[in-house]
Amino acid sequence: MKDAENPDLGPIHADAPVLIENYKIIADWIRFADAKAGVILGVQGVLASLLIPIGTTYAEGVKRVDPSARLWSGVVLLAYAAWFVLFLVSTLLALRCVVPHRRKGKHLANDRCNHFHPSAIAGCYGESDIETFLRKYHDIGAEGLKREIIQAILIDSHISNQKYWYVYWSSHLFSAELVFAFLFYVLSRF
Repeated sequence: MKDAENPDLGPIHADAPVLIENYKIIADWIRFADAKAGVILGVQGVLASLLIPIGTTYAEGVKRVDPSARLWSGVVLLAYAAWFVLFLVSTLLALRCVVPHRRKGKHLANDRCNHFHPSAIAGCYGESDIETFLRKYHDIGAEGLKREIIQAILIDSHISNQKYWYVYWSSHLFSAELVFAFLFYVLSRF
C-alpha cells in the first residue's frame, strides 16, 4: 500500500480495537444527529397537520371579512406565512441531515477504506467476491487495516460534523417556528 498518495508513514502506535472504539463513538454521533432530525420531522408532521388546515380555513374566511378588519387578518396571515417559511426551511434541513451522505453518488469512504467501512466494502466487492475480499483483506495486514480505520474516522467525523450543522440549524429554526405557530394560532382566534 505504498505509493505517491499513501506513503509509508511508519507503524501506527494504536491497537485496532482502540481505533474501532473511536470509530464507534463517531458512528454513534451520526446516529444521534439522525435521531434528532427524525424527532424534528415527526413533530413537524404533527404541527403541519394541525396548522395547515387552520391556515387554509382562515385564509378562505378572510375573503368574506369586512374590509376594515383586513389589517388584522393581514397580521394573522403574516404570522402564518412566517411559520410556513420557517417550517419549510427547518424541514428541509432535517431531511438533509438524514439523507445518506454522498458526493457524486458515492460515499466518501469508497476507494479509501475498502476493507473496513461497510459502504466502501459494498462498493468495492460484490456478494460473490468473498475469496477476493479475504485475499485483499489478508494482504493489507494489521497496519493497512489500522490505516483504513483512521481514514474512516476522519471521513465519518466530517460527515458527523455536517449532520450536526444541519440538525443545529433545523432545531433553531424549529424553535422560532414554534413562536410563529403559537402567534398564528392565538391571533387567528380573534
